[in-house]
Amino acid sequence: MMSEEKRSIREELAEELFPALKTPEELRKIREEEKKRREKLMEEVKDIKVDTSEGDLKENFEEIVWDDETPLINPSFDFANNTIFLLHPLKYKKEVNGEIVEVEKSCLIWYDGQRKGIVPFEYILNKKIDISDKLPFNIRLAHTFEIENISFWSRKSIKAWAMCLFSKKDFTIKGAYDKIYEVFDYYMEYTDPRYYTLFTVYTIATYFYPLFTSFPYIYITALPRSGKSKTLKLITFMGFNGHWSVNETVASLFRNVTAMKGVLGIDEAEHYNNNQEVLNLLNSGYEKGAIVSRVEERGGRRVMKRYEVYSPKVIVNIAGLNETTKSRCIPVTLVRGITEKMNREPPVRSDEMFVKIRDYCMNVLFFYYMDVLEESKKVMDYIKSNINDMIDYFIENRDMFKSLIISIDDEDDKTNIMDFFESKSEESKNMVRNMLLNKIEDLIIGRPYQLWKPLFTIAKMTGDKKVLYDLVSLALDIETYRVEEDIAETRDSNLMYLLIEMVTHDGWYYIKDITERMREGLSEREKELIKPRAISNSLRRLGLDKNKKKDRKGAKVWLTVREVKDIAKRMGILSISEYTISGDKHKRFMVVLNEAIAFHKAECEERGEPFEGVPRNYLLEKLREQGIEEDYLEKCLREGIVFEPKPNVIMKV
Repeated sequence: MMSEEKRSIREELAEELFPALKTPEELRKIREEEKKRREKLMEEVKDIKVDTSEGDLKENFEEIVWDDETPLINPSFDFANNTIFLLHPLKYKKEVNGEIVEVEKSCLIWYDGQRKGIVPFEYILNKKIDISDKLPFNIRLAHTFEIENISFWSRKSIKAWAMCLFSKKDFTIKGAYDKIYEVFDYYMEYTDPRYYTLFTVYTIATYFYPLFTSFPYIYITALPRSGKSKTLKLITFMGFNGHWSVNETVASLFRNVTAMKGVLGIDEAEHYNNNQEVLNLLNSGYEKGAIVSRVEERGGRRVMKRYEVYSPKVIVNIAGLNETTKSRCIPVTLVRGITEKMNREPPVRSDEMFVKIRDYCMNVLFFYYMDVLEESKKVMDYIKSNINDMIDYFIENRDMFKSLIISIDDEDDKTNIMDFFESKSEESKNMVRNMLLNKIEDLIIGRPYQLWKPLFTIAKMTGDKKVLYDLVSLALDIETYRVEEDIAETRDSNLMYLLIEMVTHDGWYYIKDITERMREGLSEREKELIKPRAISNSLRRLGLDKNKKKDRKGAKVWLTVREVKDIAKRMGILSISEYTISGDKHKRFMVVLNEAIAFHKAECEERGEPFEGVPRNYLLEKLREQGIEEDYLEKCLREGIVFEPKPNVIMKV
């Protein structure tokens, strides 16, 4: 047996980290022996000298600063150590060839709540110029892009701020809210009045987004001439350093996001739907610290360039958005207006009206950024403690949440809700109260809250309860519809797989029989979600309810083999050969895939992380347990049944 003195370090470490179960007395004795052994070891090594005969180690590493914790900032717009940094072009005097001349270049503006400063950016880049006394602390730069000819803050306002001509009482978040709301109200006609609140709060929040770990996009879709592009213009014209892009090249899109760090408006986004690089930018850029790498040509060689892509973004299109990107968005569907408002075209970005609003918001930023940071930590508790008051407000203004009815499958519950709108009976009122309580609790737990948190914070800081309550009610509508849409898509897909197997001949099929087959293998809780009404709705969405009847056994629908196969093919579920060759295997494949998606989605929500798909290795392991080989997964990838949103991650189309 190896002696105590000759035991390896690995053995000692293993015993220390993974001790066997011992009595308290044995553990005490082991700890005492360990202490003596450590003391003996320290005594032996205290006089050991480093042999530098092969070279001076100290000299080799003397230039390394081992304890450097200098923060890395994006100079365009960032927040570090309670200090705001931003770049803005300004005129300043400098010596050129012995003469004092005026130049207009980027300057770094900073404010830490007490001190402020303006430093020419070229001085920071020039390592030979000592500017340590002009900055609040040492900084490292995430990029060296200079901003030229892009003014989002007027020189007059910057001068007044620098000379401390204003105080905090001269500016309020509610003041900014009223000014911006008035502009949206004048130029836009929204069928849902809460959209005015949403777009106004979002515009103000773009000035504070570096304070948050994530920030949502606004996704606007509508038919032509519904005001989606005009809404985008207004947000970018009044938001922080807004930039409006139409069919911009991919390279300039990356550089603009990194260099400007303002709200980016992407109009006609259909151009980017199939561009994986742009999708990577959009899918990552809602989280602080997000980096996207691109391989670029530099001096005849290819180099890897990393871009910081976190910023507010407003995306506009007609064709729709891929699901991963859409999950980062607050989706809004606009309806074409009919009043004279829709004929009013806003002036250009440099118009005095927009300049004054941006100047006001910049002062709000510097006076209130620490207040916003503190409020962001408390806004969830505020919503929780005011749930009852909020529900009373919703009930008093009950038209605001009519759309929540779409999420209710139970006919009795739906009847009670409709009764509430008609009679406002006590029974229906209690039913509505419980429904809203559950939905608010769902909203403030998990990913939806992370998306809405910056907007809830700004709404709370207006000091007007109506602003926050209207925004929460809109969030309930949007998130309820989002969940219902996800459930409907999954339900429709699963129903088609069942019908492929079930519809073996043309004929009448009872809804209740289809429902029972859908429930097979599900838990009791899952079975409760699969009701005849839900199946009828799915059949309607799929276009399979054209011939429907009722008899004493219940509702039934006429289905044909050809019709079911045709719709399945259009949905990209199975190729024609798979209908007959691998139906059972594919059904098992989809069961495994759906279970894996549900498992990883729940884990991501619990950790507050975005769900992007199932790890490939995990899915393969589960497929092998069902006797399904890797080749079948590859086949499904080729068929477009599943796809890879990023390497080694699988997601259902």
